[in-house]
Amino acid sequence: MTAKEKKELLIPVLYYLFPYILQLFAWFPTRAAFEFFLRFDVRGLKNIKRLDRRKGVIFVANHADELDPIILRAALSPFSRLAPMFYAADEPRFFKKKFGWRSFLYSSGIFFKLWGAYSVYTGLHDFEKSLINHVRLLQRGRLLAYFPEGGIPRDGQMRKGKPGIGYLAHKTGAVVVPVGICGTFQISSHSFFSRQNTVRVVFGKPQHYASAYADLATLSTDDYQRISDNIMKDIEKLM
Repeated sequence: MTAKEKKELLIPVLYYLFPYILQLFAWFPTRAAFEFFLRFDVRGLKNIKRLDRRKGVIFVANHADELDPIILRAALSPFSRLAPMFYAADEPRFFKKKFGWRSFLYSSGIFFKLWGAYSVYTGLHDFEKSLINHVRLLQRGRLLAYFPEGGIPRDGQMRKGKPGIGYLAHKTGAVVVPVGICGTFQISSHSFFSRQNTVRVVFGKPQHYASAYADLATLSTDDYQRISDNIMKDIEKLM
């Protein structure tokens, strides 16, 4: 094995190892906090017991609060065979001036990479280039968490999903699991620590939403949008 081949082998291992370790150690305090301070209700775990992860798995969820990615991971077992969970995230530059003091943590990009979050490159008008990191993760049989609304709605209402998730589902053939997250919109520190909030995570049945297009190498943006719409409809039903 050449030095280049060893390096190419090492990098994916490190990218896998750091998120696994961080998420494992973070799981116990976060799950304990959610169980104590929230009425934390997880449903539908039976739907994901026997997931076929050979082509990767995408958990697609609605997004109402920046806690959602952590809550989604906390809903699973710390030693889940699907671990670690990788994420699709905005580019670090979008977090500047957006989350107060947390912007210094988020905008560096280092925190996200260590946690397992990879940027969606915007403005390229090319799904293949924008989602290249996520395609590679799924092709390696990893679990990807994806929030297709493209941000957190200010009114807490679900928005239309973007077509990128349709592209990923079709390009990789990954299993898609719709996930409904309820009760996270505008959780305040006061309501959290006074134990006023109920948060529910519901895992739906795994599906191949792009199976109707399996014989086609590429699709139009409208086709990708239709796949996204079908996923979002199922998420809405779970909520």
